[in-house]
Amino acid sequence: MLENLYTTKMNSDKKTLQLRFSKIRSKGGRLSKLMAAVMSVAIVVTMLGATVVMAAVGSDGLEYWDKNEIYFRDGVSFSVNVSGRDVPAWVYDGIAGSDGNIDITVKNYERRSTRGTVSLYMMAEISGSEGSASLACPTGGGFNSTQFLSFGSEQRNSFAKSYPYCTQYRFIELTDDRGFADFWSPFAGLMNNRPEQRKYVNVVLLAEENKNFVNGYVDLFTAAEEDSEEVTDHYRAPVMINADSISFIGDYESNLTDTKKSKAANEYFTSFETAYENIATDKVNISVGGINQESMAVNVSTSLENAAKTNIYIYDENNYHASFMSSDLCTDRQYIMRPGELMRISSDGTEEIYTLGFTAPDFTYSFQSGKTYKMQVILLDENRTVLYRWQEYVTVQ
Repeated sequence: MLENLYTTKMNSDKKTLQLRFSKIRSKGGRLSKLMAAVMSVAIVVTMLGATVVMAAVGSDGLEYWDKNEIYFRDGVSFSVNVSGRDVPAWVYDGIAGSDGNIDITVKNYERRSTRGTVSLYMMAEISGSEGSASLACPTGGGFNSTQFLSFGSEQRNSFAKSYPYCTQYRFIELTDDRGFADFWSPFAGLMNNRPEQRKYVNVVLLAEENKNFVNGYVDLFTAAEEDSEEVTDHYRAPVMINADSISFIGDYESNLTDTKKSKAANEYFTSFETAYENIATDKVNISVGGINQESMAVNVSTSLENAAKTNIYIYDENNYHASFMSSDLCTDRQYIMRPGELMRISSDGTEEIYTLGFTAPDFTYSFQSGKTYKMQVILLDENRTVLYRWQEYVTVQ
């Protein structure tokens, strides 16, 4: 598998990861020749907290991405046993052997596109003594109250709701004739499928009040051919997860619970680029102005000819949005960011201000004294391709 070649496996015993290799910037062309032969997808090593940048720096001193970059972030693994259970034929046909054991690993990947945008993808690998398969996640993830769980029978949901928290995933085998498969096309090299069987696996992990995951179950279905969101056999009984087999890979628990429903990956920075070093260039000058509980000032100046849009994000310590601004201007300007505001500036300078709808639950509509905030400025062209990105941490006095 490509993953074995170009990613660092985070082992289940939680030992510290060793970085196998890292890519460093070079001014002489793009740094992705090795990956060019592998379906135009870059599979690279990451470790949370490390600064690994795959983008090449061009002769103008700016970053460029000419390949999709895929980073393995974290995950969780567990096992189930289907011996004597009413399960679809595909479970024994190519997955579970006579012992009935199946290992399932939920993996979170971050993908940076050639436009410089970062998205979170979730995949499941299921394996037994007879074989394995890789499934994609069309919906799921996040740390939620079980009161919102609504999949399957009343008995199933009643058991789940005996725990206060959960995370739920729905994984399905891809087919070539669906747009969903197109969305996952950069991961084609990581997929191991028999799409004629249309495997469908629902995963529910359950957590106690202390937010520790201690139990769960899976539903094993066969997906309906005409719709990836439907299954042909809703009423099979769930298969309980062996609680002792639950093992976390990387910072899965903290990424899931601490950020709750905030973005799992910022739109332009991967989760491991926390110590990103801003590129010095005479074409862009960004600095922080006055900082207090009522506002944060950001000075932006650029001479980039194709710059058309400016986005500014402010996140709190738990990665929740605290303020956001989107401007169709790239002129020299000081932007005033206010807590809880979403501001849009049109090309004629007209400002529209809205209430930010995705702040932290305990947000007080002020920047808290003594707290550190992450500030990001992104310059984009008319096609919303990243031209320059900048990140700093500021502390309110």
